[in-house]
Amino acid sequence: MRSHIGFAAFVAVCGAVAVSAQTPAAQRQTFDFSNKPTPQNLQEMATVLRTVGDIRQLSADPAASTITVNGTADELAMSGWILRQLDQPASSSALQYPVAGKSDDVIRLFHLANLPTAPQVMQEVLTTLRTVADVQKVFNYTPLQDLIMRGPAAQMALAEYLIRALDVAPGSTATNPEFQYQAATGGQVARVFYLATVKVPQQIQEILTVLRTVVDIQKVFYLTPNSAIAIRCSPGDLATAAWIIQSLDIPANQIPLASAGPREFIMPAAASPLGGIVVRVFYPTHIAIPKGIQETLTMLRTKLSIQRVFNYSALPALVVRGTADQITKAEQLISAQDQLAKATP
Repeated sequence: MRSHIGFAAFVAVCGAVAVSAQTPAAQRQTFDFSNKPTPQNLQEMATVLRTVGDIRQLSADPAASTITVNGTADELAMSGWILRQLDQPASSSALQYPVAGKSDDVIRLFHLANLPTAPQVMQEVLTTLRTVADVQKVFNYTPLQDLIMRGPAAQMALAEYLIRALDVAPGSTATNPEFQYQAATGGQVARVFYLATVKVPQQIQEILTVLRTVVDIQKVFYLTPNSAIAIRCSPGDLATAAWIIQSLDIPANQIPLASAGPREFIMPAAASPLGGIVVRVFYPTHIAIPKGIQETLTMLRTKLSIQRVFNYSALPALVVRGTADQITKAEQLISAQDQLAKATP
């Protein structure tokens, strides 16, 4: 008896055969290591392959210290390159691997040479890369202090700038102060600021909150060992951020000098499309911390409708953004609160 299939079924079968012929055949390879990793390090290697290489079918064998990967020939080659880099002494130069079939997709490996080896520091570096450079495919390999990441070439160049600027010896700074970056939303600038006075993590966090609240900069994070703040934003917002950091990163005994100098910053037109937007730093002398400062902030928000305002408690200082009229009224309110605090026993 002859078997028959309908035309639709025949087309479906032919289509499946065609797709199968075009799909690269899956292969299997087990990778061994010259320097036997610990079970924990072996898991880090596997996580690197999953996170950076998008390898889903793999298994780690702690007893044999091997990793087995199922994938295409290109995926096996990429996995082999990554694992070879992690199975040898750290290189002082950045290494790069172009991803097959992706015209603008590369894998980069960087070695951190100067930062402390504490897990918290590595986590801060990873968060900086994810926040400021938008690098999501990134992971670290602890034994070598290596960072492995993947993305478009322009994004990897930004990541390299950040790593070079953050991985410096204590007291040092980067040789290249800024990085021009062409984002999807237009031209942006990345910069790392090294704080001279601010060293306490809480104080660094307050400055970050000021930048997020007052300037609306979201791509910003810090690195504790170097008291460094990494920022990516428009050139106009960066100029505003630089002025605010300069106004806050001072010893308390320099407040009189700071008050005598330029006390406000007019935001560039590109950063404030409405025009006439002013940022000003006030240094109240007598308002109590934290209760009095918080009460003053509430009054600025409720009575003057100024929402872009935050405090820096170490000095103390109040950073206010608004129209010229709002800034004038804010000065009057803060001065009245300061005089009231002075007169109150």
